[in-house]
Amino acid sequence: MSGIQANTLVDFSVFSIYDPNDAAKRILAMPSSCKNLDSMISGILENKPKVLNEIFTNIKFKEWKDVILEEVYKAVIKALGDEPVDSDGHYRIVTDWEPSDDDRENAIFGAATPKELFYFAQGMKDDCREMATALLKKSSIYGYPFNKDFIKYIEMDSVESYVMRSAFEMMDNTFNLESPIATITDSGIKVFPNSDDIEKITENPANWVVVPLLFKECDD
Repeated sequence: MSGIQANTLVDFSVFSIYDPNDAAKRILAMPSSCKNLDSMISGILENKPKVLNEIFTNIKFKEWKDVILEEVYKAVIKALGDEPVDSDGHYRIVTDWEPSDDDRENAIFGAATPKELFYFAQGMKDDCREMATALLKKSSIYGYPFNKDFIKYIEMDSVESYVMRSAFEMMDNTFNLESPIATITDSGIKVFPNSDDIEKITENPANWVVVPLLFKECDD
């Protein structure tokens, strides 16, 4: 199975259906040594928040990051499932993939660390440019002068044509399986957030998370 693992910026507010009772049951099922969340659970059941991020303010974040991350994964997978994440129907999330402990450490929650999330999101465009450049360097034609004769050096249906297409797609903010970063909003998937997304993050960072996800082609 070919695919790409990507640190993915997600606008969590688009996933408005969330069952706090289900979350509470899973947390209460944890070993007794972990059950110091009675007041938090009562608050969830009483207030019935619609968005997961409302729970953050009731949890000692560092102690319960893994619990929260698991809830985020469940909600994202439930919202996106096996459906294509792009309008052309090329890519989907691998729903049975388990991130490693190191992968989980890369998760960022805007409700807990808004500045960290903002800086990550703001830097994604520059990251994309660097990744596109690195991808082009894999081609034997990297460094050739870009003029009217440039096309002559490109072998059709080759590694060169593939890396050029992939690199320029990323620069055009079109996600593909060469991009180790991604952004998911109500308009679908792309590589980096646009100016409107950055404005939304600035206004309400609690609606945003960064989680590692594995993507693959829909027909794979």
